[in-house]
Amino acid sequence: MNFDFPGYKIKFIQRDVCRNECGGHLSTFIYKFFSPVTGYKYIMRVEHYELETFAIKFYCQKHSSHDYKYSITTNKGDLGNIMATCLSAVEEILALFPDASFVFLGAPSYDKRSKTIENKVPTQRFKIYRYIASKLIGRVTFEHFEYEAASSYSLINRRCEDVPSKERMMVKMFRFTYPTLRDMQI
Repeated sequence: MNFDFPGYKIKFIQRDVCRNECGGHLSTFIYKFFSPVTGYKYIMRVEHYELETFAIKFYCQKHSSHDYKYSITTNKGDLGNIMATCLSAVEEILALFPDASFVFLGAPSYDKRSKTIENKVPTQRFKIYRYIASKLIGRVTFEHFEYEAASSYSLINRRCEDVPSKERMMVKMFRFTYPTLRDMQI
């Protein structure tokens, strides 16, 4: 499969600072972009955590009030450009935080018709993220780690002194932050 999508221009909206104890969550950079293919606006949240770690999340703006906003698919055929757009945030964040590392969680897909959520691990989204990250993000700047049992993928910045140690600390932090990861063997 060839992955040659240019993505779309992202617009920075604001940075929200986490004002209370948020499990290592320090702030969130919020961006917006538009897909002319789907005709929808998308919200991208780049959550800044301790350890100079960032989690990139996105959803279609029309689903912003839905409980499963990160899981709903639009099925409009523009996933390549949307994913390339979200990964463009890596470059933006690296300009601000040169030691930044990143994590992606492949949320289970939500079927609006049947009102059911995907229960298979690894999730479809994880498989797509893994493929796209391996194609668009090289291994010079980042070491790649996969956690199929948690449908998660991380990019550890090679500028850190001890990549394996940072990876273990990140896993520990996210297990605390996301209760669904606590019992998983990753």
